Amino acid sequence: METKKAWVDFNLIKAAVTMEMLIVQYGITGLARNGDELRGVCPVHQGKSKREFSVNLTKNTFCCFAPTCKARGNVLDFVAKMEKCSVKDAALKIDEWFKVTEQEAGESESLAQESPTAGGIDST
Repeated sequence: METKKAWVDFNLIKAAVTMEMLIVQYGITGLARNGDELRGVCPVHQGKSKREFSVNLTKNTFCCFAPTCKARGNVLDFVAKMEKCSVKDAALKIDEWFKVTEQEAGESESLAQESPTAGGIDST
């Protein structure tokens, strides 16, 4: 039986995962790039206009301009909309897909294992 995590760091998830990573994860195609922006059909409501959905790659946000959708937000909001789930469940899904907290834990462990004399610095 698989146990679910009770807690996930939203800030860590938002810092580690980009909208581009999620677009690849969902297999979304047909988005046109213009500088740091992607435009295309909204994957949230499967719209028809190629200009209604926008992703800002610098800000790591998305927005649908269709009056029937108006979805917008960050990576957590995007997955929550796509999966029709809570933001917490979206964060857990993202963590499962990209192993964000496992990577963070691995980095913390390796830092803890380094000695004060690592790198040739003598503490005496």
